[in-house]
This record gives sequence, structure tokens and C-alpha cells, in this order.
Amino acid sequence: MSGSVIGKGVVKNLSRTGLRVLGDHSLTPGTEVSVRLSIGETDPPLEISRASVRWADQYEFGLRIEHLTADTAHRLANLITADMRVRPHTEQ
Repeated sequence: MSGSVIGKGVVKNLSRTGLRVLGDHSLTPGTEVSVRLSIGETDPPLEISRASVRWADQYEFGLRIEHLTADTAHRLANLITADMRVRPHTEQ
């Protein structure tokens, strides 16, 4: 990446392949970023070494995960699985 900007945001949706973020910067589709997700007070952050902006709407954007380590992929999968266990099942 040619420029270096540090921003903060809130993850609105998370999957093994991407995330939806409400950030403090607007990004352009095609931009590549590195992401550090803070997931708790005592857990180390999840480090996504490369993700690309797929869509953007002002300060909200979707990222596709392009590269992460095997350890990060494992931690991400565990986080998603744990979240699914916590959420109550709702009938529609």
C-alpha cells in the first residue's frame, strides 16, 4: 500500500470471508487494508494482514478477507462459532 492511514470502526457483521464495518474514514472500492480486530479486554487482537474494500457507502464499507494466517483463521472461526452458540434461535 502506498499510503498509511489509521482508522477506527465498529464491525457490524463478521464472517470467515469478510466483514461489514462502520468506520471513521470513507474508503474506495478496490482499496487494500490491514485490519486489527479487538475482541476482548484480555484477548490479543485478530490481525487480518490483507482485506479489500468491495463496496462503500460513505463511512460504511464491506471488506473481503484476502489473506490471514492459519492461526488467525482458526481464531476467527472459533469466534464466529461461539457467537452462534450465544445467539438465541428465533422463529420467523
